[in-house]
Amino acid sequence: MNNRTSPRTLDFILELKLHSDLTITTNGFLRIRRCDARHDEINYREIDLNRFFLPINSVDDAPQKLINQPQMLIPALHAISEYSSITSDSKSKANRIASIFSNIVKFLEYLWLNDVYKLSQTPPSLIAKLPKTLATGGWHSALKISDRLNSFLETADDPLHPIFNSTNWKVSLSSAGLQLAIGTNIANKETAYYFNQIQQFRETKYWLHSEYATAPTIFPALNYSNLRQTLESINFLFFAPEDHHLASIPFPDYVRIAKKLTTPPGRTKNIDSHGAGKLMEKSLTLIYSRSEAILNLLSNTIKVLRDSFDHDRKIRIITDYIKDAELFDLIENNDQNQRTIKIIDINNLLRDLITACFLCIAVFNARRRDEILHPKLGLYLGCCTTYNSDLRIYEMMFYIEKSRKDYASFYVGDATHKAVETLEKLQLILSSKDHHSHNCGSINDRNLTLFRYKTLTHRGLAEKFTTYNFEAYEGGQAYNFVTRLNLTIDATPHMFRRLYCTIFMNQHEYPHLPALSHQLQHDSLATTQIYISSPISQNEAALLSRVYDWKIDDYKTTHQEHNEEISIQMADVTKEKFSEIIHSILCRKNSSGGYSKLILTLYKRLHRTVKFDALDDKDRIEAFITKLAARGHSPTPFKHAHCLSENIKIRSSSKCYNKADNQLHKENASPVICKNCPYSWTSPEHVLTLESAHRKKINTLNSFEGDSIMRRTLEAEIKNLQEVLIYHKDNMELL
Repeated sequence: MNNRTSPRTLDFILELKLHSDLTITTNGFLRIRRCDARHDEINYREIDLNRFFLPINSVDDAPQKLINQPQMLIPALHAISEYSSITSDSKSKANRIASIFSNIVKFLEYLWLNDVYKLSQTPPSLIAKLPKTLATGGWHSALKISDRLNSFLETADDPLHPIFNSTNWKVSLSSAGLQLAIGTNIANKETAYYFNQIQQFRETKYWLHSEYATAPTIFPALNYSNLRQTLESINFLFFAPEDHHLASIPFPDYVRIAKKLTTPPGRTKNIDSHGAGKLMEKSLTLIYSRSEAILNLLSNTIKVLRDSFDHDRKIRIITDYIKDAELFDLIENNDQNQRTIKIIDINNLLRDLITACFLCIAVFNARRRDEILHPKLGLYLGCCTTYNSDLRIYEMMFYIEKSRKDYASFYVGDATHKAVETLEKLQLILSSKDHHSHNCGSINDRNLTLFRYKTLTHRGLAEKFTTYNFEAYEGGQAYNFVTRLNLTIDATPHMFRRLYCTIFMNQHEYPHLPALSHQLQHDSLATTQIYISSPISQNEAALLSRVYDWKIDDYKTTHQEHNEEISIQMADVTKEKFSEIIHSILCRKNSSGGYSKLILTLYKRLHRTVKFDALDDKDRIEAFITKLAARGHSPTPFKHAHCLSENIKIRSSSKCYNKADNQLHKENASPVICKNCPYSWTSPEHVLTLESAHRKKINTLNSFEGDSIMRRTLEAEIKNLQEVLIYHKDNMELL
């Protein structure tokens, strides 16, 4: 193989006119601009073009460097340039470009392996069969890696070849060695599938080899997401210059192809309601009851560790601080009479506090992980300011990762404000500044991320900052926090949005809403819903869509998309809750009451309409639940919670009114339908509706004579409704 790069070819590539995000250096490195780089980081991602190969085929008897075949490399560079030009800046743009380029390079290897030397000459049949191959055995099968490796091993006689030697050759295979041996672009973890093949060859040659062998492996097929993205990447080759591009778009319906050839993506595991409650209970307790004590402990510990005392004396002083602050219960194995405090205990305590702040902010605001934790685009010093001190409403800037790809303002409540203030005080401590008198938002520094910290050593603080990331696996930064609650968490980017929905569902639907209604002596849950939906009572929902419309016109679309995404997650949680109820009834754990009897009756009837014969008991129940939900029996939390229209037919100005049947369809309630509806509680017009209802109830009361239970009930309703009117009018004046 000729490992040298042709200067003539490189000069030709350097003359290409690519998007400004892409540059090529004189030594053959592709640099992709990073939109998410901090001011103190390298602002590009670098890829060495010299490391890509084209394989042996029926014409070439040795692998070729891709960079020496400009007719193949140039289309790949133009493809990512096209993608970059049509894609706005985002935190993942550089990684996405690198991924597209990697997929395209493997496709070029596939073409070269099949004796295609120019994209415009690619046979349609070669493209047509690729998706099925990828869906069956991935690129490993499409590129015939195992067969090519066997061909190489048949003539291999050099034990010093890089494929047989690496820094960790006893347990892993050299990625660079495999590339040099067969000219492939399969690299990194993908080479692990060929470890046993190499080890078995060593044995036949009586070369040094390890007795360790990885488990037998099957070449992984591409799942729906990976296949869809791979086919989409190949499509960009059509946008190369006319003399280099594919004759037509290879996969115009790539989404349909991916869905057809792969199984539906599985549901991501989520924490259950009980675990969610335990997480938030501990988080709020740490933030409200213990955060000041932990911060003071950290400040004092830093001073003690920096002093010239001997180690034992330092530990005794720190132990006394912990006893005085009554923090022993937060430390694992916390018998304060026998337990010796270690530096790692303080570090765990610090990480637990940061974890609590992260969970509070993520869950109460339904935010994605990186919208909070990203080193550049996440929360920063000064991101939270006071909007209305009397109402305890605060304004906070969140980066919107998927849609806006920019910052948007959200209103948050007390808990989020307290969490941010705690993190800001932590940053002041780590910077050796006074934190006691600090108020949240009083200092603004976009370059200072809130989710970073320094670990403690026996000499004081470590020199470098550690970036916090929510990792619940063993050894992860949230592991100590989670395991002490006896929980197992599969942390995913959307888990915290689902937690928001889970807590909302349980808090406001089962069973606290009826209890609150009883405490307020409301005859109707709708009246209670008005109370708990207010910006005063429900601090975490204080940013109302109506307030957005009044104050922040630029962010209307962002907030609408945010609400739509939450409604989708809420629907999933509602379905899960519905499944729990039906399972409980059908398993006879709860069979009393009219609703339970209705479910049992329908279950018996549906035996005749649904094919249950081939299903086990669990699948039968699942099929029944699907059937029930399709018939509209699935409960929806707060379906009418924000609606103040009365249950009469003629209500043409309501957004859910349908002329066809002259009725309101509140069952279709959603942020899209209810936005700016005159009968939504977020609109001032709802007060007029309340006043109308108040007058009608007074007129009805006058029709009763004497004393009766119905009259007493109506009097209570009128009194409560009057209080609600006063409450809303006062709040509207404040706003």
